Amino acid sequence: MGSASVRVGATSDDDAAMLDAAIAWRRRVLLPRSTARDRWDWLQAALVLYTTLTVPFDICFRTGAVTTLALVLDSITATIALADVLANARTAYVNGHGALETTPSLVWRRYRSGWFAADLVSAMPWDVLVVAMLGLAAADAQLVALARLPRLLRLSLIPRRITRQFTAHAAARTVRVSALVGSWLVVAHWVCCF
Repeated sequence: MGSASVRVGATSDDDAAMLDAAIAWRRRVLLPRSTARDRWDWLQAALVLYTTLTVPFDICFRTGAVTTLALVLDSITATIALADVLANARTAYVNGHGALETTPSLVWRRYRSGWFAADLVSAMPWDVLVVAMLGLAAADAQLVALARLPRLLRLSLIPRRITRQFTAHAAARTVRVSALVGSWLVVAHWVCCF
């Protein structure tokens, strides 16, 4: 199964989209602009925003033992984040020739050489590991929140996912600039909180 352009022989955009979907289904990869992938990206963005709001709050204001509800919510967030790493490893991409690359080994190689390490570190349930090592009663809420800090690396997902949604270059540049300004505002807010 070599890397071949999936647009060969397509007579229209609809035919090309159907061909892309058929090849992606057969190779068990996700299409980067499919409705399911878009919904998954929005779920990830919501979970990243949840984490962005709760981690600094927990570090600064939570004291005492970790609550079971907080641990369950964080475990669900971590599980979905780990599933996102798997989904990213199976998401096709547009190669340098403008063709949709659906070969699983090439998709994995590209992801592994790019964002895989950062995604994996940020998706790991470090807080659950801390609670497992110390026990629920002994785990301090602030220590557990500190263990969740690597999840804030997932903030880099939001600009990547939103940029993927836009195909026009001007829209993509606008999203990148907005993401940069938003990131600076979040960092400035965190610095002021500490």
